Amino acid sequence: MKNTADVLVAGVGGCGASALYHLARDGHRVIGFDRFEPGHDRGSSHGETRVIRQAYFEHPDYVPLLRRAYGLWTELEDESQASLMDLCGLLMIGPPGGEILGGSRLAAERYGVPVEDITVAECAERFPAFSIPEGSDVLWEPSGGYLKVEDCVRCYAGLAQKHGATLNTGEFILSFQSTGAGVEVQTNRGKYSADRLVLTAGAWAPQLLPAVAEAANLHVTRKVLAWYPIQAALPAPTSTFFIERPHGSYYGFPCIDGKTVKLAEHSGGTPLDDPLALDRSLQTMDVHGPGKLIDDVFPSLSSSPVRHDVCMYTMSDDGHFVIDRDPENENVVFAAGFSGHGFKFMSAMGAVMAELAVDGQSTSEIEFLGLERFSNRQ
Repeated sequence: MKNTADVLVAGVGGCGASALYHLARDGHRVIGFDRFEPGHDRGSSHGETRVIRQAYFEHPDYVPLLRRAYGLWTELEDESQASLMDLCGLLMIGPPGGEILGGSRLAAERYGVPVEDITVAECAERFPAFSIPEGSDVLWEPSGGYLKVEDCVRCYAGLAQKHGATLNTGEFILSFQSTGAGVEVQTNRGKYSADRLVLTAGAWAPQLLPAVAEAANLHVTRKVLAWYPIQAALPAPTSTFFIERPHGSYYGFPCIDGKTVKLAEHSGGTPLDDPLALDRSLQTMDVHGPGKLIDDVFPSLSSSPVRHDVCMYTMSDDGHFVIDRDPENENVVFAAGFSGHGFKFMSAMGAVMAELAVDGQSTSEIEFLGLERFSNRQ
């Protein structure tokens, strides 16, 4: 069968759109497939905004990837002539030895990320929208902020096509197998062949990569984002924030529309077997944790949301990304298990996936995200 492309990209959300762009820009014949249009609300890359930050509490080794991502987001803004990133700063609040502040300080110290410890009194003066809970410390990262998530995806997808990529929406992968010369892919519309397949399927990854899903314990959870109204005459947040409380960890954004603040719980989530069966209604349990946070921290916000959205986290066993070659198909590379903290990396992760597909290795250090770490566990 004659190759229909150099590289196929299955799943054109945050990571896939970026990979499609980087491959096309570098002159490769590339075709992308997705069930939906770029910037859709049926996966994990929607809801208007995503936090971006560098003092990375999850693991210090993410910081070099983040620095690459920041640079590539700026390049995307320049090429698209769109405003995609707002570095309004990030306020982190939590117990002194907790996961968020402890991990953020470690990453900042190891990689020289500028952060500032702020006293409760200073916070009251500089950030009056926040009421700091007793026993909490405050850390400020001036390089934090947010990305306009759907706009980022649409810009990458649009520019990829300008560089010569083909994007087939309404088309999705059913099966694939490596051949001696490359890979064959069956979709709901037909059969394709290429040298390599980049699999960036988000919540559909566990279905398409069963061996990987078993090894890394990939599983999907339902997550709710909600917008809470500002009560009159009280200050609203002007930065992004990440807050650790005994009942969970939460993140949110400045008041962008002049009326509401988007806030969501990062911890927890309801297990989901079928991404197409995602419950998009708002349940009482969805706002229980955020409501407690608002009562504790945000005197200017009402705890009754005026709108909401629902997305999905694809979790790995350890909460870290899984980036590797499919152990059952040598001509297939995949990115999965972004575990609810991946979008800020997508400019860099698309470049990484393009490098893995074409060169067999990346210029970024990604070994700590490989599949082998799960087999090495005792």
